Amino acid sequence: MSKPTCRMVVWSCSTHASQIQTGLVLLARQGLIRLTQEVRPLPRVKRPPAPHLRDARLSHMLVVINERIRAWFDLHDSFELDEEALETCDVYFKRSFAVGAVPARHSGKVWPLGLNYEVYAGGFDGFDAGRRIALAREPTERLLRMARYTAAFLARKPISGRAGLDADSLCCPPEPEREPRILFMTRVYDPADIKDQPREKIEQRIALNEMRVECILRLRKAFGPDRFRGGLQHTEYARRRFRHALLENEAQSRKKQYLKMLRKFPICVASTGLHSSIGWKMGEYVAFSKAIVSEPLRYAVPGDFREGRNFLSFTSAAECVEKIGALMDKPSLRTALMENNWRYYQTWLRPDLLVRKALQTALSYASAEELQPAWR
Repeated sequence: MSKPTCRMVVWSCSTHASQIQTGLVLLARQGLIRLTQEVRPLPRVKRPPAPHLRDARLSHMLVVINERIRAWFDLHDSFELDEEALETCDVYFKRSFAVGAVPARHSGKVWPLGLNYEVYAGGFDGFDAGRRIALAREPTERLLRMARYTAAFLARKPISGRAGLDADSLCCPPEPEREPRILFMTRVYDPADIKDQPREKIEQRIALNEMRVECILRLRKAFGPDRFRGGLQHTEYARRRFRHALLENEAQSRKKQYLKMLRKFPICVASTGLHSSIGWKMGEYVAFSKAIVSEPLRYAVPGDFREGRNFLSFTSAAECVEKIGALMDKPSLRTALMENNWRYYQTWLRPDLLVRKALQTALSYASAEELQPAWR
């Protein structure tokens, strides 16, 4: 019996979808699926969406399984579902999954996807190169990409900028023997950067910014520079409004520098993201087996990921300091969180496993004889 075929249908190079694309590539390399790719123009919505959803489909993609099962992947931050896509697909995987947002008639079609973070396949990924060439906006840019990616292919190296961001590099088993230091590097958002936003969305951004800044200031005061490292990314808005909470060194916020630092800090702080989403840092913290202190999760995550097992929750900056103090004082609690997060990563979050579970769910809509034993 032939292995499942997966046609990856893409229309953007959004980093939101990198985890799904990487998972598919890794499954193909493992010989579990036959993978092809189709690059299409961005599918337009028929009904004008809300301002914060105007570009939502840039973080969506489609996987056609066995040329008949349409699995839609929605990696957007907000909880809203793409109603037009929901009507045409067979199964819909939602990153920011809220049970109450699923229409009753589609209750069996929409599934929580899980934690999300930027990650790529190791070595040269021809699918990644192919879509980046096809989606280049200008002919000159397309030619430059072709030349650059051809050189990477001949050298069997990752595409420029992807080195160190592969699945094998972006994970680490627990290191409980490390000194219990705390890391919280984050950013703030200009409430006025999107036109026509409703007052509710503006107020959400203001509250998000205030919580992040207050946490940074309280953590600095409570633990000092020897035990706490953190601050805001140096953006124009942050420099104008929150200069007192900036990172000491702007270079620290660069992705590779941040990931290098992340390995050295056993305790990490996660805050609520845009549209109440679970931020990408949560996925990175889990992959690196950190002891996590986080604001409560507003959306569902598959598996046994929960408060008290994988993270300690806080609802104020003062409580954030309190929960971190408990982790500093109780090595056994810190180690338990780290071990549980490593176990969760190895079961649910690793890109090939996350995507494999999604494909298994989609294949459950097919007849039993279509599933190979390895996929049951």
